[in-house]
Amino acid sequence: MNMDRRTLYNRFLQKFPIESLSTMTLDEYTNLNRDNSFCYWLESKTSDLGSIWGGSAYKFGIFKFEKIPKVDNSKYDHDKDYSWYSRLGSTSREAFYNVRNAIVKIANHARNAEWDEIEKIDELWPVTVWKIAFLYSDEKLLPIYDKDSWLVPIAAYFGLPDAKKHSRAELYKYLWEKKGEKDLYVFYDELCTIKKKIHPPTIEPEVKVEVVDKTSKQYWWLVASPDIWKFSDMNIGEIVKYTLTNDNGNKRRVFQNFLDAKAGDRVICYASTPTLQIVALGEVAKDTDDKYLYIRKTEQLLNPIDYSIIKGCEELNDMECMAGGGRGTLFKIKEDEYQILMEIIRNENPISKPDKLTPYSDAEFLSEVFMSSSELQKLKALLLYKKNIILQGAPGVGKTFTAERLAYTIMGEADKQRLEIVQFHQNYSYEDFILGYKPNPNGGFDLRHGIFYKFCKKAQNTSDKKFFFIIDEINRGNISKIFGELLMLIENSYRRKEIRLSYTDEPFSVPDNLYIIGMMNTADRSLALIDYALRRRFSFFEMKPAFETESFRKYILSLSNEKLNRIMGGIQALNKDIREDNSLGDGFCIGHSYFCNQTGLKEEWLENVIEYDIEPMLKEYWFDDKQKAETHIANLRKLLE
Repeated sequence: MNMDRRTLYNRFLQKFPIESLSTMTLDEYTNLNRDNSFCYWLESKTSDLGSIWGGSAYKFGIFKFEKIPKVDNSKYDHDKDYSWYSRLGSTSREAFYNVRNAIVKIANHARNAEWDEIEKIDELWPVTVWKIAFLYSDEKLLPIYDKDSWLVPIAAYFGLPDAKKHSRAELYKYLWEKKGEKDLYVFYDELCTIKKKIHPPTIEPEVKVEVVDKTSKQYWWLVASPDIWKFSDMNIGEIVKYTLTNDNGNKRRVFQNFLDAKAGDRVICYASTPTLQIVALGEVAKDTDDKYLYIRKTEQLLNPIDYSIIKGCEELNDMECMAGGGRGTLFKIKEDEYQILMEIIRNENPISKPDKLTPYSDAEFLSEVFMSSSELQKLKALLLYKKNIILQGAPGVGKTFTAERLAYTIMGEADKQRLEIVQFHQNYSYEDFILGYKPNPNGGFDLRHGIFYKFCKKAQNTSDKKFFFIIDEINRGNISKIFGELLMLIENSYRRKEIRLSYTDEPFSVPDNLYIIGMMNTADRSLALIDYALRRRFSFFEMKPAFETESFRKYILSLSNEKLNRIMGGIQALNKDIREDNSLGDGFCIGHSYFCNQTGLKEEWLENVIEYDIEPMLKEYWFDDKQKAETHIANLRKLLE
């Protein structure tokens, strides 16, 4: 637990570094922006670092609403989107400006352990102020935030006289001394135990997972239509609390047999639309009571299991849920049936134990990619800002290799699970990329999700990490046909905004932690210019042959081969002629990657590169001037003698 909490603490700081607070926008702050907003992280994602759940959204000073709050009070004000304490300003912009300034002050005071100064800040509720203080305190503050129910009784328990008369700052200092050399989170757990002894809870504040005997575990098949749950839209770990009674207070008939569900029971989450598929796995988060059913999503299936596959398994034909074509609402299934289902699921969605990830920094990038440090910084900044870039250049400049390493250096580690590569071609379609009907073994058609759809869902399920979708030969596909209505959604300013898919009418969005890197050969004459609609949504980075870079020269010198040195000079002279040729130009130069990845040079390899890679390309370049092509080929062959 200690490591988990510390990791969570560091992830918050990575997401919202102290240096970024002064430029935080209202949209980045507001509580309605869910898993990427400052308020959501403060209240929900970091609840294991001390809870501030409950109360009013006004504890954040300003918040975005879905419906105008019914507050007839001069203390509050609102416009068409936001509501705030009127004392913070006459407009939402002014109110947020004051809130943001307060947050910056809190963070800076916390960094310097200036607790008395933090006590003077009143733009936000005290619990909010001190939660922010803890998150920027370098773990030099206790993660408890309510004075009356937490700080005072615990300080009194430790023997502080007249604890109520002391300020928060004094209480924090006193309790910190009691921590001594103990780990912060070990001491925090001790304080939680003490608080329960002092004030035993009468109402459980949050849904907790209860431990059950493995032998008593039950298994369920739960079918959900979009008006009940959208399993694919839920985050991993998210809990749904569903009311078992209707508006009249009567029990819903379809959930009657779920009343004996126990915490820890396993759930197969089955969707009835857009097609009949197992889409996720879950568990019962808490014993079902007379009013509510609690389900926690534990896994999103990247490859949903179609009903036809389940129906084709004879061992499952007797399952009650198979009646009616897999439709229904809720069924209890036997343990052996559950195990068979899980075997089918795992065959399509194997769980592999991740290898220990190798750290990957700018230094590793520059040691592998022949690019200057300044170019790398420009490239990283361009991708992080625009979210979509295209690496364009001549054949052999290492575009694909660079794209993968660029993703790794932004990740900070070589995590292949967060990277997907696809190659476009003339027959590649929307059905391959997003969603479409595919033939099944029974002669019919099933609606299947495409590679980009699945990768978007994968990124949404791990919103605190960056994911990279790499498209090779991006200009070889029919862009409008492949992206369809998603062409708008990949734009930076439209990330997380929903649009309805043409096949299913389901809402879909592209997450803002997904980055797209395309590659394009500028020497391919057979292709038309890239679609202008796509060009507007991408930034283009020109990659050039690296023969003259210092890092490539060091690589060539390390091979210590005079023949190779002569060839390098010949290739650079050849590229000069290509650039000056009116029918060719920079985009047709010979790239450096033809000569890379050698440790001990074999002259046979060098001869093969010239004869079987370079010569055919030159004949293609000057197909209408054979004499010119033969002259350049003869010059290179002479350098090999």
